[in-house]
Amino acid sequence: MVFVFNGWDHNGLIRQNNKGMEALEQTMKYKEGTLPGDLIVIKSKILEIKDKLIRFYHAMYNADTETKVATAELIAIHYT
Repeated sequence: MVFVFNGWDHNGLIRQNNKGMEALEQTMKYKEGTLPGDLIVIKSKILEIKDKLIRFYHAMYNADTETKVATAELIAIHYT
């Protein structure tokens, strides 16, 4: 179980405009295991945006049982 953002800048706008984001802190909590083949749903929300900081929250659910299996909270810095 890994929360990954690879490829989210599909049009290359971040690189073209010299913008970026780096994670400063990440807290993950595993609540229940999953098995290969389990369908997983990830729900995300932005908790807070400040001058240069942004806080995200992600929750991973087993789609069949609707059980929350993991959470992640990230604090990142965004820059130009």
